[in-house]
Formats: sequence, structure tokens, C-alpha cells
Amino acid sequence: MNDLYGNEAIVQTTLFSEPEPKFRLELNIAQKLELNLVKKDIGNLIDALENKRGHPDFLESKLREVLPKAIRLYEDTRDGELELLLGKVEKFV
Repeated sequence: MNDLYGNEAIVQTTLFSEPEPKFRLELNIAQKLELNLVKKDIGNLIDALENKRGHPDFLESKLREVLPKAIRLYEDTRDGELELLLGKVEKFV
């Protein structure tokens, strides 16, 4: 291994070092509330669309109203749950 990479110590530290967390952000209470409300709204709208409860045009228009805020929040927080919800929204938009 020493012949291939030159320095075995460097190879081992790069192969076995712990990955750094992708994204960590402390949210203030207002951001947490907004994030929770948006996730709840999108979750309810997706559920209603999937189960055909309510008029689809109305539900899709409500989804389009919430979507810009959800995208902004996702870009700011990289919230995993919101990412999954946004993935589900794709089939309705």
C-alpha cells in the first residue's frame, strides 16, 4: 500500500475519518413554528390529494400558495422531513 499511495498514514485517515455533518442549523422559535406549520399544511394537502378528499383544483391552488414558503424554508434549514414532503409534491405540481 505504501508503494501505491506514498504515505500509508494519509490513506488511512482519509478512509476511516468520520464524516462531518452535512448541515446543522439552530432555529429560533419563529422559524421552528413556521417550519412546523408549513410541514403540517403540505402534509394535509398531500393527504387530501392522495385520498381524493376535496376538489383537486382547490387543493392544488392551496399547494401552490404554500410551496414558495416551503422551498424557502427548505433552502434555509435543509429539514429532512420537509425534503420528503417536497418530493411527494412533485407529482401534484
